[in-house]
Amino acid sequence: MEQYIIVGIIVVLCVLYILRKFVFKSKAARNSACGGCDRCSGKSGGCH
Repeated sequence: MEQYIIVGIIVVLCVLYILRKFVFKSKAARNSACGGCDRCSGKSGGCH
């Protein structure tokens, strides 16, 4: 029974991580300003 609970927690955390990644991507796409250096990588001069 403990195994199912642990696996369920891991699956939920993975889903939340993936959803959070997509939510931040869509917000960054809406704003024209660059949010961080990793998001700029080579686009129009980049941050560095």
